[in-house]
Amino acid sequence: MTGPARTILDICWAVDDDLTALGALDEMLRRRLVTWPELWECLVLHARRGRNGVARFRRILVKRWGKRGPRGVFVRTVHTLLTDAGLAEPIAEHPVKVGGASYRVDLAYPEAKVAIELDDKESHLTDKAFEEDRIRENRLKLAGWLVLRYTWDRLINEPNVIVDEVREALRSRSCAA
Repeated sequence: MTGPARTILDICWAVDDDLTALGALDEMLRRRLVTWPELWECLVLHARRGRNGVARFRRILVKRWGKRGPRGVFVRTVHTLLTDAGLAEPIAEHPVKVGGASYRVDLAYPEAKVAIELDDKESHLTDKAFEEDRIRENRLKLAGWLVLRYTWDRLINEPNVIVDEVREALRSRSCAA
């Protein structure tokens, strides 16, 4: 039986994309099943032996080191889409306090006050969530945030449009600053 750090290394060898490996890493860190010292120790131990998957393992550790990983496939995919397009890396689950309330924005560029909210069918389409989303968005806008909302359908059918819109939002905010 292998521990969580070694399991992530094994996943890095078994899959052919970083996104799946990042998902495993993010979930194990979120659930506190593995620590950063355990991950780095695993890398050092197995890199020395030339084990398969080590290059991907190193890549995903470096990518996530010191950052909060995106929660879920949707957020992780949009995060990767934006960074692969050459945009600055957005902050996942960025905390924002506005209107006496605390929120976490799915992806954010805090310096430009650009928030990206991703609406999946499971968590945003109940009556309660629908109402709360409107209150939250209004508070963010009143605090000076530009809120961009995307659905899974837009991601699948118009990924380039999403990149172009985020790029334009960042460009317009940098000119305004």
